[in-house]
Amino acid sequence: MQIQSSSRVVPLDARRNFVAFAGDILFFVTGTYFIPVTTVLVGLVSELTDNKVLIGAVGTAWLAVWYLPQLFGARLVRGSRYQKRYVIVCALIGRQVFLLLPLWLVMTGAAQPLLTVWLLLAGIVIFNFTDAIAGVAWFDIISRTLSPRMRGRVVTVAQLVASLVGLAVSVLVRYLLDPKILAFPTNYAVLIALAWLFFVLSLLSFAMIKENPVSDSVTDHANEGSFMAHLKEAVGTDKVFRQLLAARLLTGVEMMAASFYVVFIKDRLRLGDDSIGIFTQMLIIGAIVGLLLFGWLSERFGARRVVQASTFFQFISPVLALTIAAFPVIADTVPGLAFGAMALVMALRGAIEHSLVLGFIGYCLDYAPDRNRAMYVGVLNTVSGVVALTPLLGGILIQALQSTGGSTAYSIVFGLAAVMVALGLVAAFRLPKLPAHA
Repeated sequence: MQIQSSSRVVPLDARRNFVAFAGDILFFVTGTYFIPVTTVLVGLVSELTDNKVLIGAVGTAWLAVWYLPQLFGARLVRGSRYQKRYVIVCALIGRQVFLLLPLWLVMTGAAQPLLTVWLLLAGIVIFNFTDAIAGVAWFDIISRTLSPRMRGRVVTVAQLVASLVGLAVSVLVRYLLDPKILAFPTNYAVLIALAWLFFVLSLLSFAMIKENPVSDSVTDHANEGSFMAHLKEAVGTDKVFRQLLAARLLTGVEMMAASFYVVFIKDRLRLGDDSIGIFTQMLIIGAIVGLLLFGWLSERFGARRVVQASTFFQFISPVLALTIAAFPVIADTVPGLAFGAMALVMALRGAIEHSLVLGFIGYCLDYAPDRNRAMYVGVLNTVSGVVALTPLLGGILIQALQSTGGSTAYSIVFGLAAVMVALGLVAAFRLPKLPAHA
């Protein structure tokens, strides 16, 4: 079978690579279902502290530390003929934090809550920094190894299977978080340890990939002129790329609200930790529906339609949350309706969280010239890291506005997110069709 390389068609063991990438994605995504940042990790921190700034820092650390180093990662891997080693070394270092954290929780019983929060944040930083460097190489490898159509299929199939497995995981999460089954913090320690196990399986699967080397023309281009000169040229002269960056920046502000959806509804309806399991289930159900939709859109119309659909979901989510926060009478008189609306918000979140590769990154991979692909992805994700700081801003705002009433504070944060995402939605719908899908 022939697979498209960056500059020529070369024979490769396509089935082996397809299966290896599928296993890598499947195991990694399944691992994340044990510790979703917007439910389990936020729930863990909210058990340790009431400080909304620290709670917001969890979402910020998870996203910002993954996005921001990617320009550095692009510079690091740029020009290397083989990049697989970057993924393996970074994974061997960063993923071990999810073995150390549960050991700390079990051995100390989280007797020092603030120290435990800071150790969790440090672990998130280490994991996501190393994964960011690995991610730049990973996206370049999959682009060189699989054609756009095969890439879309392996991402869709692997994430869909992982989401189906994730339904069982969500039941287990809900079961383990029941205080009658396991006491705090052992319940969270078990979930984090299970995530580590699947991250290790993901790495073993990736190790089976047969990498297609970077072409001579790409490495030659990397050696001509400085990295910064190529970067300024790409951003300064490419109008479509700047528009893609604008759409990603504006819609990414939704994470400012997303980091507090569960905290808000738990406070508002006085729910226990077992409700996190229900919201985790909704995340996975949303992921399954979203993947079916996004996979179909990617196959038929390309990544542009995935970008537009996912950004529309990002607009609806804070609007629904804003409605519940701005009109407390809904939660007071019809608590089931408020709970259902927030469950729908979490389902939309599940879809959104599985749109990145098929959407923004997929559009970037299809659009970017071969010689600058890693740099384009690095810039896209690094700039996105700026808005990944917004959960921290959201926590600061909520903490400062608590004197005005909890619902008012949340309303301001959710409303601000909705306005910014609306602007990003306009930018997303102005993205041009790419030739292959025109």
